[in-house]
Amino acid sequence: DLESVVTEDPDETVRVFALEAIAEASTPDVATRCDWLRPALEDESPVVRAKALELACGLGDPRAIDRAIADLGENPRRLQAALLALRDPLADPALSERAYAALLDRNRLEEHRPLIERGATFKAMGIVQLQKAARFLRDMALANLEERIEGLRAHEWLMIQASNTGPAGRIWLWEQLEVETDPLRRIDLISASCSTQDPDERAAVRNRLLVLAEDDRRAVGERLYAADRAAKIGPAWIVAPRLRLVANSTQETRLQLALQCLLWHWY
Repeated sequence: DLESVVTEDPDETVRVFALEAIAEASTPDVATRCDWLRPALEDESPVVRAKALELACGLGDPRAIDRAIADLGENPRRLQAALLALRDPLADPALSERAYAALLDRNRLEEHRPLIERGATFKAMGIVQLQKAARFLRDMALANLEERIEGLRAHEWLMIQASNTGPAGRIWLWEQLEVETDPLRRIDLISASCSTQDPDERAAVRNRLLVLAEDDRRAVGERLYAADRAAKIGPAWIVAPRLRLVANSTQETRLQLALQCLLWHWY
């Protein structure tokens, strides 16, 4: 009886296995399985609690999701468990809105603290699948240009987090290139807006990168960076001819030589 194992077995590893078996079972119905998982949300073991939260949220249990949203305002350990539990459910725009509001509240309570001590909140905001989550992180970066987080420039670090805000967030970051003039911050934006594994999104990203690599108004380093990122995405039959054309037509010797090296390296 898996239900009794969840509440009665003294070994937390066994309780976790029981939770996983319940969540993965084809029967009974989802509502019943959620009922069986819920007692573990109050388990004395943080490992069991976290696993129960993750599995119940994955099944769409409204009570577990409410718990996870509430935990976004808690200590770092509970915050991390909530983020893991919400990663897939946050594909729902309505749930992302709730998470965004909860994290704004958390941020307001932390505003008196040094930026470097608020990394958990910013990482959490990074997985919210909303354009305004990306905007929040970009605004935070621009307001703290002299700061560093985990050894990186604050703008670079915060754009890494913003890269996780979904397609809408990444497109917005790319659009920020229209107003950003600083060379390093432009590279940060390009890098963040290209961070996706979705095939359709990667195709669109590749095309934008190639257009940037072809734009002779842009700095050599930026064009080369865009070319390298496009080459990584591929495929060769699309990318190589366009980069070869840039290498053969540019009047900028440094770019020409660098692109020839890049083409040799990749193709």
